[in-house]
Formats: sequence, structure tokens, C-alpha cells
Amino acid sequence: MPTRLTVLRRATLALVLAAALSPAVAPVAQAGSYTGFYSDFSAMQLMRLTNLDRAALGRPRLKVDQYLVSLARDLEFTCPSNGNVYRGRARDMAARDYMSHSIKNCRKSDGSAYTVQSILRRAGYGTYSGENIGVNNWPDSGATYKYGCSRYGTSCRGSTKTTAPVGTVERMWMQSSGHRVNILNGNYDRFGCGAWDRSDGKKFFACIFVKGGPKPIDGSSPSVASSDNTAQLRSNDDITVQGSFSDGFRLSDGWVRLDGVLKRGWSYDLNIKSATHTLTVDPSTLPRGTHYVTWGVRDVAGHVTRKTVSFKVGG
Repeated sequence: MPTRLTVLRRATLALVLAAALSPAVAPVAQAGSYTGFYSDFSAMQLMRLTNLDRAALGRPRLKVDQYLVSLARDLEFTCPSNGNVYRGRARDMAARDYMSHSIKNCRKSDGSAYTVQSILRRAGYGTYSGENIGVNNWPDSGATYKYGCSRYGTSCRGSTKTTAPVGTVERMWMQSSGHRVNILNGNYDRFGCGAWDRSDGKKFFACIFVKGGPKPIDGSSPSVASSDNTAQLRSNDDITVQGSFSDGFRLSDGWVRLDGVLKRGWSYDLNIKSATHTLTVDPSTLPRGTHYVTWGVRDVAGHVTRKTVSFKVGG
């Protein structure tokens, strides 16, 4: 099991990361807001970067396990030695201010450390498992993450936009031998990541990796429905188009484009399963003819669904 990331080590690694993380000048098409911290959006981004690193280095993508996502963030569990109820990994470490693979002030009945592996065994996960944890205080802004790099941050295979806190912790893990082993381990086939922040600006992250397990894999995509008021348009009518999103587990982020141009993007924080957004357009600003509104939504597992509706301006 990899060692934890200490405060001093984080400070040292942050200097190395300067070349790997740079400010994003514009949001990518499928991106929520990079301003502010959103727990479920951050979890999705961390799992997305993990699978980008794996794919770039020849490993199969990991499937998203809903139970592991919840446990990595704030799923309740009971400590056997004292009966206290704690909330997941990222939230518990943030709330009780520690960074350890052993649950703080919690022991098994034999007195040994109570860890995420202990929780997993009680939940029916009986084979390989591992955990990465980390914390940083990088600002909530966009950044460019280079994926598929060597441990020294060289020979990267590509880059993508993400949030600075998520990109920072993934780069730290990829430059630490024990954490890198978990990310690239060929024995694992599913995982779940969670994130939690505090008022002092610190963001806590946890990813749990396993082989097999009894809980559901998130294999379905979110749904998008759209309605509008565009019937019998005149050139001076406002056009309001509505998009409704839903997912059986959790939504991560969404966006809307008009004629291929991104008009707005947003992120979801905690346990949002359904949401509705609207786009209002002044048709006097558009040329005559047919125009297209495309809604996009992504769930925490990274599945993307799009729906396009059209309207005409000027008959």
C-alpha cells in the first residue's frame, strides 16, 4: 500500500508540477465550471484522468463501481471498536484533519488498524484492493493535465483540460511509485474516487481500486429531454429552450451549445440525479434559417449524452 502524501512532500512536488500543469485559457466543450469546487464533478474528473493515464500506457480502462465512489467520498460506516459512525474517506479525513490509510481512532476487534480494506471485506470485496489518498490547496481554476507520462513527468502521450486541484493530485500520484502502481495495476478492474473540500481551501481526494466485487458497476448513460417554445416564431420572439437531465446514480456536469458554440457550462456538487436548465436566445441576433441547440450532460462515471433540437428564424 502506498504511503500517504505529507505536507512537506506536497510542497516539494508542487514545484515539479509547474511544467505539467498550466492555466487553461478556455473550457473544453464537455466541461462544467472550473470556478468553485464541485465534489461529484471533481470525482468524475479524477476517474477520467486515471483512465486516460491507464489507456495511454496500455492498460485497460477501469469500470466505475458505485459503492466505491460513495465510500471514497462520504458513505457512512461504523467503527467496530467504538461504534462511532464516520463518513467515507475524503470527507472523514477533511472533517477530522488527518491523512492516513488507517481510519483515525478506529481499530478492529483484535486491536489492529481499521482500513479501507477492512470496510471492503465487510462489504463483500474479497480480492485485490488498494487506495490512493491525497490533499492539496490549489485554487479552483482550470488547468492542463498531461497524461501517460513517465514517473518523472516526461514522455507524455497527450493533454487534456481539468481542474487544478484534480490535475495536481493525479500528477502527484503518477510521480510517486506506490500510488502509480495502484493507478496502473493490471489486477484491478474497477474503482471509485471521491473528493471533499474544507473552508480553509484544502481539498481531499481518495481513490479505491479493486478486482471484482458484489456492488453495481455504473454502465448506463444519463438521459436528456428537451422542450421549447419555438412554434410559429417571429423574428422578435425570444426563444427559450429547456433541457432536462437525469441519471440513476449522479450527474457530474453539463453544457449547452448554439450552432456549435458553447454558450454555458455548469458542474454538479453532491448527489444530483436530475436537473433542468434553460437557454434563452434573442432571434434578432441570428441570421435567417435553421439553428441548432445541443444539450450535453455527463454522469460521474463519465458517460456522455447529447441531444440536439432545431428552430427556424424568419420563417
